[in-house]
Amino acid sequence: MFELLNDSAIRAQFWGSFFASIFALITFAITRLFIGIRKRNRNHYNFLVKMEAKLNQHILLTYQSIYIIEGLRETALAGNVSFNNLDALPVKPVGDFYDLQDVDLINSVFSYDAGLESLNADISNLNSVYSEIRSALLSKQISHQEFQTILPTLPDDLERLAGAWEEQLELNIDLLTQTRLMIKRDKKKSLGLNWLFPRRMKPLTVNAVKAEKLKLQQEIEEIRRLSAERIAKRTR
Repeated sequence: MFELLNDSAIRAQFWGSFFASIFALITFAITRLFIGIRKRNRNHYNFLVKMEAKLNQHILLTYQSIYIIEGLRETALAGNVSFNNLDALPVKPVGDFYDLQDVDLINSVFSYDAGLESLNADISNLNSVYSEIRSALLSKQISHQEFQTILPTLPDDLERLAGAWEEQLELNIDLLTQTRLMIKRDKKKSLGLNWLFPRRMKPLTVNAVKAEKLKLQQEIEEIRRLSAERIAKRTR
């Protein structure tokens, strides 16, 4: 009888320890999963905040570039020399794209950066050619008349470049609209199930996007006005 009770106690202890271990493993796995998802959500949100700052900076730099291009074009049409150069925009990512949880947003970021790289290449080529010819003129290797005949297509090239910057600005506005809406949405997330099941861009309604884009465009127009005034003062 004693041996049977002892055997039963051992079995009970074994199964108790076994199920306790299983429960501990499940708890550990769920905890790690929860922590991992929360970390990814936090990284996603931080990426959005940095992206918003980057895009806001690019808006200002884009308007500065367009303003300078217009000045260069007017100078070229008059047959004169300009000492202004165009600046490239930084394309370096603000974070790891794997932190983003929305495929459409990732594609938008890639398209935007690809457009910037193309524009930066055009700017680099234009600056290089123009600087070389300008240096030749200043060192009197060529005459002013020769300078005018060397770049007959410069005004048209500058006009096309300004148009390309305007198109890039539209990409910026669309991407910034998405980013701002996602930041507002993610600020409202609690630490409960919403963190475990993050919402994608689909819940953003068409009306919300239109309203945010209109608000952003109004802000940009004010930035454009202030940027033009600042550049005008600097170039006087």
